[in-house]
Amino acid sequence: MSSNTDWRVLLTVMAGLVIAGIAASCGGQQTIDVFPVRGRNLEIHVSRPIISKQIIYSYQGRVLKLEVPDPSRRLAAVQITVVNRDITFVPLTIDTETAEIGDSIKSQRFEIVDPADGLSLEGVPPEDGVYGPMLWDEIELTKGTQATGWLFFDVPVGLSVNALWWSEADSIIVRFSNPQLTK
Repeated sequence: MSSNTDWRVLLTVMAGLVIAGIAASCGGQQTIDVFPVRGRNLEIHVSRPIISKQIIYSYQGRVLKLEVPDPSRRLAAVQITVVNRDITFVPLTIDTETAEIGDSIKSQRFEIVDPADGLSLEGVPPEDGVYGPMLWDEIELTKGTQATGWLFFDVPVGLSVNALWWSEADSIIVRFSNPQLTK
């Protein structure tokens, strides 16, 4: 067998192993967990909402708990990354009016819950499984930078959470059912 044939066999085997490794790591299923949408000035990446009766999170160095006592309500948590690719400087004020989440078909929207409203869990150290950091307060994004954090919303049980409306420094609509639909 010539050395050229040996190299071809080796390369074929290596390529097969790489392809098999990629296929195994994909698990055969593709799920969309993050929805990227670009606006005029910003780009945001929003995770699929997590719906829960209570959320434990870290905020300003403390561990807090948000809980909805009303059995007809739930909390929706989304992780958002705000990206500034093009503008020299973008000041952001992230507060209860920055974004809304809801059902775009029924025109139902719900504002962000202020993370300072949570009950402090004294003596509980921040660890894995605790949501954080929060995307909150004054943020300055220079060109080529991004900020990532969590936002929480108080929503009714059974709400079809299919959209997030972002209105800080840009107007962007993220549709969880079809991320290609924007604005």
